[in-house]
Parts: sequence; structure tokens; C-alpha cells
Amino acid sequence: MFNSLELRDEIESVADHFRKGMTDEISGLVSFALSDLVNGPVYLDSDGEECSPFDEGAKAFDFSEAIAQIAAYLESVSDLVTHDFHSCDSCDGTGRDEYNEEDCAQCFGEGCCQYEETISGTREMIISAIVGKTLSEYVRG
Repeated sequence: MFNSLELRDEIESVADHFRKGMTDEISGLVSFALSDLVNGPVYLDSDGEECSPFDEGAKAFDFSEAIAQIAAYLESVSDLVTHDFHSCDSCDGTGRDEYNEEDCAQCFGEGCCQYEETISGTREMIISAIVGKTLSEYVRG
């Protein structure tokens, strides 16, 4: 089980992996969408750069379409799951039956036969780390 500092580091590591995998287009959409949420409507010039709404050729940034594309990119993000393995109670983790020198009947010689699956970091936590809490509310779907 992770302590909170280890969990934060693990989530940040996963988030970093996804940020590095973003295309320039998705990264730009994240920036524009965040700006749209924080500062108000975003307008883009013909080169796709942020501009004034009064500039010639300025088009309103399509927030809904950007969210759809960002959400599609983040579709593969899932919960961060850890497994805690426990030694077999019958053979104390050795995998051998101490009385007849055969494989343990409980764990079939593996030494551990029980594990606990724990969700350490939720999908929501990871997406928040990737795109920020403000934008994550929109892209989690």
C-alpha cells in the first residue's frame, strides 16, 4: 500500500507518461481549453494561434470539440491498481510442505496464494494530474 507521498509520486509518473505521449495538437487543445475556462472565450487566427476577437479572420475556439478530442486521448487512463501479495498460511511462504517434502497443496508450490487488489489512485486523480483539476471535470466523461 502506498503512503500519500508515494501515491502522489506514482500518479505524477503515470501523468508524465501521458503528457509526454500527447501530440502537439492535443497539448495545444489542452492549453486553449484551460485558457477558455479561466480567462473566457478564446479566439484563434488562421495559423491556429490565440488572437483578439477583433483580429481579421479570428474564429472562436471550439471548446466542445477540443474536450471531445482530449477525452478521446485520455480514454485509456484507468485506475492505478496495486497488488499486495501475502505468504501462504500453510507453508509460511516456502512453497513446500514441511512434513512430506512436496509442493504445498494450498499454494501449489508458489509460496503465495493470496493477494489483495487495491485501487491506489483513481482515474479521476490521474486525469487531474495530466490536464489540471479545472479541465479534468470536463474531460473525464
